[in-house]
Amino acid sequence: MNKKALFCLIAAFGICGSLSGESKIPGVPIPDDGEMNTSQGYPNWSGDCFWAFDGDTVTFPNNLNSNTLRFDAGVPRSVSKVRFLPWNNSAANGAYNNMTVFASVDGESWDKIIDNGGTAQDINTWFEYAPTEGDSFGKYRYFEFRNCKLGWGREVEIYSNDLMIETYCPRIWTETDKRVLAAADSQDGVYFSGRLINAPAGGTGIVVYIAAKDYGFDEQAWAKKGIAYEVATVGADGAWSTNIKLDRGLWYSRAFVKVGEISSASQRTESFVVDSGVYYPDGYSSYGSIGAYKMYDGSTDTCGDSANKGQFPLVLDVRNMQDANGNAIWPASIKMWTAKSAQAMYLAWTWARGTIIDASWDDITLSKETMNDMVKNRTVYTCSLPEMNWVRITDASGFVEKQGAVYEMTLPRSFKTNPPKYIRVRGAPLNYVAELEIRTLPSVDGSVIIIK
Repeated sequence: MNKKALFCLIAAFGICGSLSGESKIPGVPIPDDGEMNTSQGYPNWSGDCFWAFDGDTVTFPNNLNSNTLRFDAGVPRSVSKVRFLPWNNSAANGAYNNMTVFASVDGESWDKIIDNGGTAQDINTWFEYAPTEGDSFGKYRYFEFRNCKLGWGREVEIYSNDLMIETYCPRIWTETDKRVLAAADSQDGVYFSGRLINAPAGGTGIVVYIAAKDYGFDEQAWAKKGIAYEVATVGADGAWSTNIKLDRGLWYSRAFVKVGEISSASQRTESFVVDSGVYYPDGYSSYGSIGAYKMYDGSTDTCGDSANKGQFPLVLDVRNMQDANGNAIWPASIKMWTAKSAQAMYLAWTWARGTIIDASWDDITLSKETMNDMVKNRTVYTCSLPEMNWVRITDASGFVEKQGAVYEMTLPRSFKTNPPKYIRVRGAPLNYVAELEIRTLPSVDGSVIIIK
């Protein structure tokens, strides 16, 4: 697909289904901008807030020092009600008595939609707020739950009657290859999937747009600048999937569902890399004894020591990257595998979501004090990392699929013309990240001839 010659395919088709009514709004929790250390010492800036929105009434946030939760629905939604479940512990008494909920369209101007006003709430019992007759919560994208005693709550839910669609992370690799290093792309193309929510029976169309840029929830922009693919079938439970074959490159996608003249975007834009290569630069870790190098030792079965909670980063030297033929390449994404040997896969996945990717353009040479010989097909040095200028690039907090085990964090397209010198991986507890892999794209695009 030539990004300069993308076209729009107008989808007009019907899908039979019976989904309708009121449903929980899909979205992504927004972590605090920083790392909230709990009494356990975990850098759980991401994991804690997720546990309040993960759909599991057994899990709960650990942080007792924070009293604010944030949530991004990805697109403004009409709100029909909000529900809360306090922890089943007497210590949770009063946890939500003074809770207020603020909502915003743009993340800057906020409306107070709920004020509990000191009303006592029973522990381990759902309580909800809905508009009184004649009132409405309105349509909002961002939500803040304040004075809610984060550590004493189990679950928060926001509901809507809107037409909604949810997407999951695109999968480049096959299910069989998901824990295989340097795996080639699936011959069937990129696997897109999700769930249709609150759609009436018949007359429903789902379109997945692909483009070289992210156009948010502006369907007109996606239709004008990208290419559209129709989803032909949807299961009785609303689940949908499709495989799409794409040319090499860094791509963005967004799904839309349409009923008549009403169109609704999925909760987020997905990004992914097609037909990428692999590159294993030298790595540097401050301390070898705690096993930080196991994030980059050539095995998806090993991970670092649990006692050190991710405070020691791994730095990768990405200066002057070249492929086997000497051609310049650039870091387009980082694949991350969650640990298999953790207490539970669910915990491994949750805490791995705290991974943060930084980049530095400092032109320095790191000392090679000690080489760790416990790695396969790559080199990791144990050294004292100097002070450097770092720019936070991305993180793993947006991955909400529990069933994953491997995730791809795309890097900015600007790295193609202005590649960093070093990439730093930090934030997640060492015992929950099994392996990292840099995926690359050529710095010079090949020629594409399109015959019409």
